[in-house]
Amino acid sequence: MPRHISEHPGSGPAPGRRKFLILAGAGVTGLAGAALFGAAWLNPAVGQRMARLKDRAAFHIRDRLTPRRSPAELAERLFAPDDALVIGPAGPGLVEFINYNCAACKFQHRTLTALRQEGATFRLIVRQKPKPGTTSELAARAVIAATLQGVGHRLHGLFMDHPGTLREEDILALAVKAGAETKRLEADMSGPMAAHWLDNDADLAWLLRLVHTPSFVTRTEAIEGVIGQERFYGLLGLPTPEWGFPR
Repeated sequence: MPRHISEHPGSGPAPGRRKFLILAGAGVTGLAGAALFGAAWLNPAVGQRMARLKDRAAFHIRDRLTPRRSPAELAERLFAPDDALVIGPAGPGLVEFINYNCAACKFQHRTLTALRQEGATFRLIVRQKPKPGTTSELAARAVIAATLQGVGHRLHGLFMDHPGTLREEDILALAVKAGAETKRLEADMSGPMAAHWLDNDADLAWLLRLVHTPSFVTRTEAIEGVIGQERFYGLLGLPTPEWGFPR
């Protein structure tokens, strides 16, 4: 089920308390890291549980240090077309945070495609939320690099239509199929522009406290999870078509 994200920003701690939280957080993280290393060495299952506890502690510390922001406050960054792939020439904007190895994202892509086939006009701003160090990050970098060549929308579609997990060889083969120039693509995948776009998208997702993919953001709300076709018409402020059935 989609999960709504609160639109009301939190208030950050006072400077003195902020300093204390930073020092405490560093201490907790250090102790947790030492415990994690020992636990993982003795028992991998215990190590995995310790890792989850460490991540949870780090999340709560960062949550206190960085106030949550509302979509309205971040609208200028979210809907800026010069730092993301934009699909669609006109209409209301809809931001989607995706992972190219996310099965739910691929399912949602079919819904968005069906909307366009029904005549819905909107601009989809694609923002990346890959798992760092995995092929989903390579795929995100490839789409960013392909966008710089003007073929990002083609590669995005090919990745979304690809069954199963994308491997490195799949990414390069589909980039060629999309019309990307290989040498420039590989250079731009590891270049500063790809790093900047990924960092910016990660920061936006964090400020909105979006954890899962797909996640959608309008100018007034942020929602995690798969959304039904009819719901999109309301989010986009578009009239719902009258579906008729032949007698």
